[in-house]
Amino acid sequence: MQQSIPMKTGRQARFLKLKIWMLERDLTFVALGRLLGISGRAASLSLQQDRMPVRHHEKLRSCLSIPLDLLPRAEDVPTGPRPRDC
Repeated sequence: MQQSIPMKTGRQARFLKLKIWMLERDLTFVALGRLLGISGRAASLSLQQDRMPVRHHEKLRSCLSIPLDLLPRAEDVPTGPRPRDC
């Protein structure tokens, strides 16, 4: 009996392609985290999101030449509460 493998879409598909790209180059999330100055778990979570800090995005592009389509959008999001509309 054959089982079908569900197709991943969007963020999941991009992350899966990134993991394959990393496997082909023997890279781990721990190694990426060290490069970025964060933990391997934080690197993994950052790469699973829709956006990541610009400094991390630039570092991954310049040091490892990770293709743009495998990375989340580069965007700095301000921290803290959102400003209120008056």
